[in-house]
Amino acid sequence: MVDAPADVLRDAAGDRPSGDAGPQRCTVTPSAEPFRSPALRLHWRATAGTPFAGADQVCSTPVVADIVRGAAGEEPVPEVAFMTFSCETSYSRSVLRVVSGRAPHRLLWSQNGVGAPNDERAAYGLRWDGHPAVGDLDGNPANGLEVVAVTARLGLAAFRSDGRLYWQSMEPLAGMSGANPSISIADLDGDGVAEVISGGAVVNGRTGAVRWQAATRGSNGQGPLSVVIDLDGDGSLEVITGSAVYDASGRARFRMGTGEGFAAVGDLLDGRGNAGTDGVPEVAVMAGGTLTLYDGLNGSARWTARLRGATALGGAPTVADFDGDGRAEIGVAGGDQYTLFDPDCRAVGPECVAVGVRWATVTEDTSSNVTSSTVFDFNGDGASEVVYNDEERFMVLDGRTGRVVFEDWNPSQTRTEQAIVADADGDGQADIIFGANQCAAFAGNTIPAAVAATQRIPGLEIWTSGDGSWVAARPLWNEHGYHIDNINDDGTIPRREAPSWRTHNTFRLNRARDRTLLAPNLSSVPAAPTCSGRMASVCTSVSNRGDAPVGAISVGVWDRDPSAMGARRLGTGATTRVLMPGQSERVCATIDAPSVETRVWVRVDDGASARECDEGDNVAEVTVSCGPA
Repeated sequence: MVDAPADVLRDAAGDRPSGDAGPQRCTVTPSAEPFRSPALRLHWRATAGTPFAGADQVCSTPVVADIVRGAAGEEPVPEVAFMTFSCETSYSRSVLRVVSGRAPHRLLWSQNGVGAPNDERAAYGLRWDGHPAVGDLDGNPANGLEVVAVTARLGLAAFRSDGRLYWQSMEPLAGMSGANPSISIADLDGDGVAEVISGGAVVNGRTGAVRWQAATRGSNGQGPLSVVIDLDGDGSLEVITGSAVYDASGRARFRMGTGEGFAAVGDLLDGRGNAGTDGVPEVAVMAGGTLTLYDGLNGSARWTARLRGATALGGAPTVADFDGDGRAEIGVAGGDQYTLFDPDCRAVGPECVAVGVRWATVTEDTSSNVTSSTVFDFNGDGASEVVYNDEERFMVLDGRTGRVVFEDWNPSQTRTEQAIVADADGDGQADIIFGANQCAAFAGNTIPAAVAATQRIPGLEIWTSGDGSWVAARPLWNEHGYHIDNINDDGTIPRREAPSWRTHNTFRLNRARDRTLLAPNLSSVPAAPTCSGRMASVCTSVSNRGDAPVGAISVGVWDRDPSAMGARRLGTGATTRVLMPGQSERVCATIDAPSVETRVWVRVDDGASARECDEGDNVAEVTVSCGPA
């Protein structure tokens, strides 16, 4: 029953591995099938009694952070903030919501504009398709984090961690005009006060007062989706609007091309213009179906390629090492194909479907063809998987080949939104979070009628591995243009942001936690059962003797060894919280009291939802002795 090497097995004391090789760790090898059994953990919908119950459609990017801080010493639990709306009245009934990322996923507050949280009498004042952002704006993270949303008249509004209005900017902000604006939070000049940026509009993060507005915004059919990063490594940030780069004061540094577009940043080419790195970032701009890599220091065009398929636009670029070759590529969603651009592809061949294109996978998004995506290395094998939603499906693609490794129905009229990856409940494993909507007739119109009642429904979805095979992710994703270094682990905004093209060379990708293949190790120490009438209570101490946290797991009581043929489960229980390494929880299960002394078997992780370094110590025996009823 033991599937871990001897050097990671625990000794009798339980806290350190046995053997003489020093302090070994509890680890697992990368799962060969990380998408064998993904499970839907949450499909949130507004129900009767929910504030603003009619608003349950989601068509923008959610964000994850520890927004609502608990008492000192309490375990931090992430929340998910997301925009919802109603199909009626031209989508004008829009509501910002914050839900606990951990079961039972309590709705913490709902805000429709400038009124008090959950006040359904207040006028609606938020935009349904704006992408929210979260971070510490007031300089006091102990109070929780602020959430910023786009207002209905194209301004910005910031809300406290309890949903109260913090500030509202002037409306409209000329620099952010357009559909589905994204929001970034950054300390542009390193003065300790964050700015909030949307398109070409920049406001003070503590007051909402306008600092400056640019003439360009960062649109590509929809948007704006401007991004913020340090291009030259001088510690001061630049705002990139797709066609221009502005310094922290709003001065235009240089232009790129003749039209606007969606941008991402990475060190993608060497000094000769080939795939590689040279210490100089490129700005990847998708505009009108063409991806162009511009020199991040002067704006000169260095490389270009076209999207595959019939499309005229293209979504926001994602930068990552998709195929595990040590160099970054660029993924972009189009109207009917998802394209992986790779400057290594200099000619068509077995590994390249076109010059500049490694692979392309068929999708369905002819309505907007500007949706975004993310990538994550779910099993820790060095290559990333692509997470993407089109009009019909939520899908995961193999980063090396583009092969669909998992898909499920998910309707959307599609805008510029993306699915994200983060540890939404703090259990030490990555989760996939995204929205669903079905106002438009074409959204999910290929979902079979037999399953439409359960599959073509709106709301917020959170997916997990189902078998513990996904590695640990950062419990944070705070904005559409997320690039890891843009926010500290506690939600504060760095005064001097590290250039992501130097530190990890990714954009719109989340970071796996350090030591991604560390694992939990669960064991059971049963107590003497107690009897009451016709029932017996079998309790056990569930301990995590591994090196990674583990979420709620089930405990089963069996009439014989659970692996034996004919074994029958007598009762079940479950842990109620995340068990960090070294922590334990008492779990009890109620069974029918036997009339004679009887042995039972107690198994932790009865549903095999955790992937442990040692699966061989999950079962323990105990005797139940109740006597005649």
